[in-house]
Formats: sequence, structure tokens, C-alpha cells
Amino acid sequence: MSVFPMPRILMKSLFSKPSTKMYPIVKNEVFEATRGQIANDMSLCNFCTLCEKHCPTGAIMVNREEKTWTIDFLSCITCNYCLEGCAKKSLSMEYAYTNPVSSAEKANTVITLQRPVSAEKSKQDFSKY
Repeated sequence: MSVFPMPRILMKSLFSKPSTKMYPIVKNEVFEATRGQIANDMSLCNFCTLCEKHCPTGAIMVNREEKTWTIDFLSCITCNYCLEGCAKKSLSMEYAYTNPVSSAEKANTVITLQRPVSAEKSKQDFSKY
């Protein structure tokens, strides 16, 4: 054991790479078992509210009348219970980096089901041009 370990530690720190990364600029490698954020494929969702019932934190809110599906990412603990409870398998995990959130309003994601437009209606819309 050295009496003065400071110079040795200082020299080691000067000539080695930092152990941390600058997150927004340098992104870490995402491993296969990493849990990301929950994504909902609205074409498969039937608004059965099973995901809402399985969520232990109450982060998911489903509104059948308005056909909306809302998740609060600040409350979500990515436990996968909602994915296991989804009968239609419309929920999945996205393995992507997201921007940091500074307020609770920005953390809520509302997804609304939009039905496809009929061919006749789209022809009427394009006939204006």
C-alpha cells in the first residue's frame, strides 16, 4: 500500500477513457433483453382494458367511448404485465432511445384509433384538386 496514492490515480485518470458517456450525443448499445418503452399497435387493439387492469402502477388508461389509449411513461415501470395480459398482442416493447422528459405533461402519450378513410370519400377529397 502506497503512502501517497494520489499521483498514481491521477496519472491513470489522465491517460484512460472516461467510464461515462455523454448520453444525448453518444448512445449506449441496446441489448436484446433490454426493456424499452411500451408501444401500442392500434390496428390490433380492441380497447378491452385488460392492459389497464394488469398495470400495477395505473400508468395505462383506456377510454372505450373515445377510442383512446394513454400511457404515462413517468409512472410506467416496464414490468411487462400489460404485455402479458393483452389478448390481441397489440402491445410491444420498443428498444429505442427517447428524449429526456422535463415535465409530466410531456410524458403522457395519447394514442387515438383512426379508422381508414373509405375509397369513395378519398376520391371526393382528391376531386377538388
